[in-house]
Amino acid sequence: MKRRRDESDGIVAAIRRRLGERLACSDHEGTVVRVETASDRWPGIDCLGPGSGRFVLRAQVGRAEGWCISPLAVRYTGGLVELVRSPAGCPADRARLLAATNAYLAWTGELDTGPRLCSTRGTAVCADRFVERFGSEGEPPCACLVGRHSCLYDALCAVRPVLCLGERSPLTDAPEAVGRCRTVLVGAGGLVQGVWERVAGLLPAGVRVVSYGVGIAGAARLLGWEHHCPGA
Repeated sequence: MKRRRDESDGIVAAIRRRLGERLACSDHEGTVVRVETASDRWPGIDCLGPGSGRFVLRAQVGRAEGWCISPLAVRYTGGLVELVRSPAGCPADRARLLAATNAYLAWTGELDTGPRLCSTRGTAVCADRFVERFGSEGEPPCACLVGRHSCLYDALCAVRPVLCLGERSPLTDAPEAVGRCRTVLVGAGGLVQGVWERVAGLLPAGVRVVSYGVGIAGAARLLGWEHHCPGA
């Protein structure tokens, strides 16, 4: 039987746990969230490039919005605390959780959900900014890019070796290479598709985690990860 990825020690379970704690401490356990499948017009869609079987999720808490990409259409209206307590063992459930997290933290004022560089000036500009911030700066040369993000991969490869692992990437020959990486770059897709769980145990102690993109912003805030998605 295939193991569920939302286990007690998994990254998605950690997000659920920390968001639940945040709701309890803030007396926001009665918060209502609405998640629906939206059109492709959202801040950040341009960075993904063409793809099939992809749905844009828009979550709303009050007037605040949060976004994420899902492999399936998803709809939910109800208490945020009930959503947080529900297991997120499949990609669509994980995408719904990330979108709701983004909306809630935007509602509390902890996230800025305004336009991003990728939707106003193009993905190349965002990738160049990424390289400026995390490209070389005296670190060991190898970076592990979790997920498929061609503009970041192309830009980073110009200055340092990059190992790219996606949903269908075989790990047969990867463990040794992943263990040499000192920086791991992870987007929302890496969490939604479960790639992070396949890679996390192979990373060396003290690895630098840098998240990128709109969809993972809330999770990064809860997890204490560095995050890259500059404003316009």
